Amino acid sequence: MADDAGARRTGRTALLTAAVALPAGWWLAEATRGEPAADRRAAPPAATAARDVYSAGFRDDPYVLAQQREVVEALERECRATGVRCAEARAARRYLEEQGR
Repeated sequence: MADDAGARRTGRTALLTAAVALPAGWWLAEATRGEPAADRRAAPPAATAARDVYSAGFRDDPYVLAQQREVVEALERECRATGVRCAEARAARRYLEEQGR
């Protein structure tokens, strides 16, 4: 008998929750329908705070160039110290020189 009462109470709670949540969800969906996203309404910032990694010009970014040089130098240091990755170090250095970097 106690289990029956608990099951009824749980069922009533679920129905009451659904009766409140569904209309609230529909209301919210209707309230936001047709409105453009906030970021689409606003004009893009004049200067972005982050780098656009999908831009075709990212290769000319001074930060990217500095990172490439650091990687090449690290490869060359490893080659001198251990004799490992020498071919990669040479190829990376050659690439930077060909690109004029």
